[in-house]
Amino acid sequence: MEFIAVHSGAGFQSESKQSKYLNACKEACSNGMQLLINGKSAIDAVVEAISTLEDNQITNAGLGSNLCNNGTVECDASIMDGKSLNWAAVGALSGVKNPIKVTKLMLSEQLKEQPFGLIAPNILVGEGAKRWSIERGCELSDNLVTEGAKATYNKYKRKIEGSDPIEVKARRLDTVGAIAIDAAGNLAAGVSSGGILLKNPGRVGQAAMYGSGIWAQDNVAVTTSGVGEYLVKTLFARECASQLLTIDDRLNVEKIHNVFVNNFIESPFLKSVNGVKSAGVICAHLDQSKSIIEFLWAHNTPTMSIAYCCRNSQPKTIFSKLPEKTEMFIQSIPFKINSAIT
Repeated sequence: MEFIAVHSGAGFQSESKQSKYLNACKEACSNGMQLLINGKSAIDAVVEAISTLEDNQITNAGLGSNLCNNGTVECDASIMDGKSLNWAAVGALSGVKNPIKVTKLMLSEQLKEQPFGLIAPNILVGEGAKRWSIERGCELSDNLVTEGAKATYNKYKRKIEGSDPIEVKARRLDTVGAIAIDAAGNLAAGVSSGGILLKNPGRVGQAAMYGSGIWAQDNVAVTTSGVGEYLVKTLFARECASQLLTIDDRLNVEKIHNVFVNNFIESPFLKSVNGVKSAGVICAHLDQSKSIIEFLWAHNTPTMSIAYCCRNSQPKTIFSKLPEKTEMFIQSIPFKINSAIT
């Protein structure tokens, strides 16, 4: 039954870097699956996969993240357990190597009885999040700024200072995410991001917002990517999950398509947006009555890099491209539980 899928972001990923994105996804997928095979939980697998992506400087998460407009790195991340429905997040976190690992610690503390009737946090941001991480022994990093991120920052900083428009396809929106199903049939979802390029320090995006970056509930897990402000306003992850949880005669592809169009692109909450409303999503739906896991992904960005696998199979990678003159792309892959993905 074990399954895992990851993505390295929905945005514009150049053909020249295609192999790097796919290799990053493949490695993350493989590392997460290894834990599942060894009997670890879906939460463990999601954290391992995302940590792998955070450590790879090709992604906009952890090392190599987009820089704020003052040249610093601030990261968002969150995780959700589909069984307990607990959720934990950090926002605008700096100086911590793997933000997703902080959310796992926070998630575990929510399950413990707190002294004096205190309540464990769901989300911590900024300096408070960093201090909490340090107190619990999380690995720090003095410098998450890479030469590549610095070059991109300088390039677009000059454009803005010169009042030059930034092409939509050049905007780096590559939030990373993972979803997993463990041997017990429990699902989990996680997300991590360095945020949009040249953001204001202190900005918190969808990766740290409830119902926006991820959702995991019962037999469904979802993680999103794209323009964080728009995903937050539309609660995009929860909307996708809610549709997949709805029992009716519609195919899951149809459900996700409807959410993407009606609850995002044409959402009344985004009626004031004149530009491109960019988003991407990967989903897992477990139907134990039919012994089927269905993996879906959709995006309206130029590209999205993905990897997925189940037990007894090697990770499969996809460099998903938006066909010309189409509003969005959506794909579904169903497969029998305990069988290899073909």
